[in-house]
Amino acid sequence: MKRVVLLCVACCLLYSGAAFSGTLYAVSDDSDELYRIDIDSEVTTLVGWTVVDISYSGLAWDGAYGMLWVSDAWTETPAYGLGMVNEVYGEVLTIGDHGAFGVPDPEDIINVMGLAWDPTWASAAGTLWGADFDRGGLSYLIRTVAEDWTPPLPDGADEAWPFIGNAIFVGPWGSTDNIRGLAYHTASDTLYGMDDLKLYTIDRATGAATLVGAHGLTTGPAYIGLEYDSDSGVMYAAGGGNDLLYTINLMTGAATPLFATGITNLSGLAYVPDAIGPLFVSDDATDNIYTVEELTGQPTLVGPALTDLSYTGMAFNSATEDLFLQGAQDIMAPGHMLGLVDQTTGEVTIIGEEYENDFPIAGLAWDSTRSILWGADSERNALVEVDPVTGETTFFGCFDQVALGTPPVPCTETPNINLNICGLAYNKVTDTLFGISHEFLYEILLVDDPIRVVYAGSAIKAPLSDLPSTVPDGLVADLGDPEEAHIGLAWVEGSGRLQATGSANGGLFIVNQISGNATAVGYTGLTQPGGLSVARLSEIFTDDFESGDFSGWDEVDP
Repeated sequence: MKRVVLLCVACCLLYSGAAFSGTLYAVSDDSDELYRIDIDSEVTTLVGWTVVDISYSGLAWDGAYGMLWVSDAWTETPAYGLGMVNEVYGEVLTIGDHGAFGVPDPEDIINVMGLAWDPTWASAAGTLWGADFDRGGLSYLIRTVAEDWTPPLPDGADEAWPFIGNAIFVGPWGSTDNIRGLAYHTASDTLYGMDDLKLYTIDRATGAATLVGAHGLTTGPAYIGLEYDSDSGVMYAAGGGNDLLYTINLMTGAATPLFATGITNLSGLAYVPDAIGPLFVSDDATDNIYTVEELTGQPTLVGPALTDLSYTGMAFNSATEDLFLQGAQDIMAPGHMLGLVDQTTGEVTIIGEEYENDFPIAGLAWDSTRSILWGADSERNALVEVDPVTGETTFFGCFDQVALGTPPVPCTETPNINLNICGLAYNKVTDTLFGISHEFLYEILLVDDPIRVVYAGSAIKAPLSDLPSTVPDGLVADLGDPEEAHIGLAWVEGSGRLQATGSANGGLFIVNQISGNATAVGYTGLTQPGGLSVARLSEIFTDDFESGDFSGWDEVDP
């Protein structure tokens, strides 16, 4: 139904959790291009040109940040560095040099050939390992300004060291000096490495390589790709100076050819695992609940909410498997109330009917670490706790960054500024609560931060939000006009992606959790997609507030 427009209107997006097909990516050093490889159909699809020169590059999917990383991306320093890969267009944005032998030195650059993300080592966000070719051993890569596993400064290093992108040396391989492919095996918690002739296991504490066996490939000068598919339990490899994809026997090291990919000189492989469930979205225009495909936006109608939806937010409690929707309205008691969504029929049951929120809650997120249902109060410019039984809200803190020690003032009063945060999502791997407006991605602090000197509840822009992007329609600002657009935000468990909907164009977006840039991946066909959330079913859902007409949705260029 049509509504009087608020300054911030929420689009509900939720991920609930069901099995979907994962994606195998590959990068070519020859063409500097990113590809997708469909294992079942044996079809290779070009994603796009990386824009920068890549050399013997490693590729890895990072489930903590929902990020595709590439190593040995050429920078203007000149040097080789760590790059963020846009998995929609293939563009690489290099965020920092790999550095040199302990001390940054542009005359003595480091090549990092293989990459592997390990979710278990050192921190909640895991570790990004690198095959350090110049030093003949294992390194790890600094991914963000908040990387919390920082070694002592080496002699002669600047006090600001290490820098983003730097390769921090752990130790030599020992029995070989040219491992170029890395892969983390989740089932056995083992890091594997591959050189020209053999497969090894790697000691992550020392870097020492232990022989498994010969793989039987003639890998050529330097092109090696190695990656583990956590969904099928298969280890894949590329090499041999050809375009073949192989499987690797982890007991013997032997390689068996699968099929020709058509990609010459593969230098990196990365597997993005399945999502654990469907992505739900609510549509305020039609008062319907839908699921949408994670990488296309294609909608599937679940059913009518059977209640009036307005400015909705969605969140999934993974412990109870309850799918919450904020913004339900009762004809007898109008107001923005909390409801439960039947994930099979779409029907919304209002809970706590006696209570009406005095302030509209534009976004919802379930914090599985603290067992709290968070809400974005768009009128008070504040983070609130939402009682999952009654729907009652309790003020937590202002989004505007109020300095520690400063007497608190009402969030809506000067000097506070309304940030128009409309969507919320919680990343349980990094323990991060995200908020999104029509312009920026924010980290919302859940404890007082003495370093940044701000109170809990403050919304801090993504740390690299000023990075440039050459991707078409690549900025979060494209999610729409603050007075017209609904925004939903969801962290997708399994793949680790952060996804958003924007009703200005009915698009589905992937949001970079480090830079804040958003890239359209598909078109939902919904007029006012609101809340977004993942749940543990077999599809992804959304709600359409007005038309519900999806004819020709696949004809629209996102």
